[in-house]
Amino acid sequence: MRLREYEEFILENFEKKIEIENFINENMPFIEFDKEELSYAGNVEIKHIERSTLEYLEEISKLPYLEEDLSDYETIDTETLISMNLRLVSFLGMKLLKEGIDFMDLVQEGTIALIEGIEKFKNSPYIDLKKFLEVEILKRMILNINESLESKKSEILCFFQGKAEEFENNDEVLEELQKKITEIKNKNYHELENTLFPLEVEVINSYYGLDRKKSFSIFEIEKELELEKEKGEEIFQSGINKLSRFGSELFRI
Repeated sequence: MRLREYEEFILENFEKKIEIENFINENMPFIEFDKEELSYAGNVEIKHIERSTLEYLEEISKLPYLEEDLSDYETIDTETLISMNLRLVSFLGMKLLKEGIDFMDLVQEGTIALIEGIEKFKNSPYIDLKKFLEVEILKRMILNINESLESKKSEILCFFQGKAEEFENNDEVLEELQKKITEIKNKNYHELENTLFPLEVEVINSYYGLDRKKSFSIFEIEKELELEKEKGEEIFQSGINKLSRFGSELFRI
């Protein structure tokens, strides 16, 4: 199942929690990430940087990694299993991150799903823990982004509706306000822009080894991706800046 299809299923059925759980239990979908062109649009200037994001990524890059072929999970304690999957949480967070969503907030939601997923896995019929956790983490992140969008929409709609009442005798202003209100009401999850370019995701992922067993140096990444000298550092810094920023708007109106 492609990520977009999974997103659509979760969003269409999020109020029917039992149906989602039944679907996952009966199908255990394998999430397929589309192969994206490794595009990049140049460095992005960010004025506010939260260093805790950088420190967090550096910290989890040193943790043990869950081997793809590891099957005897019962011999590993829950705390270690959590540690072994924190890099997976950050990788999925980067893939889903939308403009206006705080990366560390999304990671926090994903970590909660990780902890709950490990407990659920113990009573499930599945043998692939990593794939099981991936589905659970993505589900919670998708719902969190959508909840953030709906909350922001309600807040802005309330503001504009108040302005519409204030200018009810001014047809020109009222018409413009009604357009804005309609635009906000129609805004949906799939219209939110991704925060990171695919090449930024790939460089950060490789540098910290988020979905792989080892980390790579910027030099190794530039060689692997056939980037010009110092281009890898530029792309890395741009992506980290985006992950570290806070206070951006969820969507522009």
